[in-house]
Amino acid sequence: MSTPQHPAEIHVVAAPTEAFLLRVQLLAASIRRNAGDFATSRIVVTLSRDVEPWDIDSAFSWSRELGIEWRWVDAQTWADHDMFGSALKRFTYEVDAPYVIHLDADTLVTGPLDRLPSVTRDKFGGVVAHVAPAAFQVPFRDGRIHDGADYWAQLHEAAGLDAPQLTSEHTGWGLMDADPARRWCPPYYNLGMLAGERGVMQRVGAQVMQQMATVESRIDTHFRCQLAVALALAATDTPSTDLSMRYNFPNDERFAGRYREALLDVRVLHYLRDGEFERERDTASLSALDSFLARPITSAVDSQLQRTLRSLRSGLGDTKLPDAHYAPGHAPAIAALAAVAEVQGG
Repeated sequence: MSTPQHPAEIHVVAAPTEAFLLRVQLLAASIRRNAGDFATSRIVVTLSRDVEPWDIDSAFSWSRELGIEWRWVDAQTWADHDMFGSALKRFTYEVDAPYVIHLDADTLVTGPLDRLPSVTRDKFGGVVAHVAPAAFQVPFRDGRIHDGADYWAQLHEAAGLDAPQLTSEHTGWGLMDADPARRWCPPYYNLGMLAGERGVMQRVGAQVMQQMATVESRIDTHFRCQLAVALALAATDTPSTDLSMRYNFPNDERFAGRYREALLDVRVLHYLRDGEFERERDTASLSALDSFLARPITSAVDSQLQRTLRSLRSGLGDTKLPDAHYAPGHAPAIAALAAVAEVQGG
């Protein structure tokens, strides 16, 4: 393994669409501008295999200027797991940098990230998902709906593990779900932002694909990736730490009231909710983004989002795909997954 040349590697997953490329460009620009000593981190984007791989770096000068490295998910992973495989493939890479951060494409870095190593130390870090996956009442393959602690016990049993201790509180409990049985969970993190030292992340990464298969053997859920990470943490006995909401703050006014202190010092802003800002509408293209930037906004969180986007607008390049590489077929699948994630915050 070569000597590390970057303070961290930042891994992102996306689809090869105009909107996703715009989000990636915005995220990369925010990293270069706002991430502090991590601004020079290696940025690696894993793309879902909706079309035959093509050279994005040659097509878009902004990609070269921002120093983005593009990787297409391999054909077998795509065939076996489609978009879910793309999301977890990045966990399996060999890493040169001493620290690793995973970010969703619909996030923006709004403050320094270089203190994260002192926060996570030798632990896996993430922000607890807003609500429990059990809240969606999706039946398991046995035909039963498992809830509360039983939900977690069923999944851990499938992985050959004891029932977990429920030590983490869902960050949206009382705001999005009020059932006491679903207030607590094992370390179960929103994929929007995850972080840890190289060895910690690679230890978890060695288990995630196997644990996604475990989840799929018991339940068909859009949250299989997050559940796979939770099972991988348990299977490898990897210690974890619940990070402050400032490291994965949703554009949701309900959270602004409860997590006011975090809002004053947001480091990663996650624009997964629709309100005055609508992700699918307002990041569909540069012209759509400009329309949002011109609108008056009253929400505290969306106002902060708008200010951050304005600070990044200068110098953004077009993300319209060449006709030969247009991938219309995957857009509905991505949109469906995004809609569920928007509701859950997970």
